[in-house]
Amino acid sequence: MFCPKCGKENQEGVKFCISCGEPLGGTTAAYAYDTPLNWAKFLGYFALWLSALLNFIGGVSAFGGSQYGDLKGLVYNIFPGMRAVDIIYGLLCIALAGLGGYCAYGIIMHKKFVVNYIPLLYAAAAGIVFVYSLVATIVVGQSCFSASIIVNIIVSVVMVFVNSVYFNKRKHIFVN
Repeated sequence: MFCPKCGKENQEGVKFCISCGEPLGGTTAAYAYDTPLNWAKFLGYFALWLSALLNFIGGVSAFGGSQYGDLKGLVYNIFPGMRAVDIIYGLLCIALAGLGGYCAYGIIMHKKFVVNYIPLLYAAAAGIVFVYSLVATIVVGQSCFSASIIVNIIVSVVMVFVNSVYFNKRKHIFVN
């Protein structure tokens, strides 16, 4: 089936054009367009890609210990357990980057999995940062929960709820 708006060929049975989001075959345009998608477009075309890039860079940095700069050897000599913690954290950040890119793709293509995956992405981000800070606190022997880490966790938890409500109200659009 071809989109009447942009002409892109779509698979049979999809409700929205994979290129422009135009409602297809039986979906009323009014129903689809009555629900604004500004937040979803912001996430899908910008925020999740930027987040994925930053998570990837941070993950590679943590994996190699480069966040410590010239003190890397000293940190790992004094706290040898931090090497394993940083490697695991780095791998989790890289996985989070992949999930972020996958969610951005899902928003752009109006995939139904985004309704559940976007809140999951933010919950995973909060969980990873919390567990990393907790384990680092245990290894180092003093609190690794800085104000910025606490704010990061709180914002991620808020985003879980905000995005749950937002995407559940738009389930009818994310159907492919």
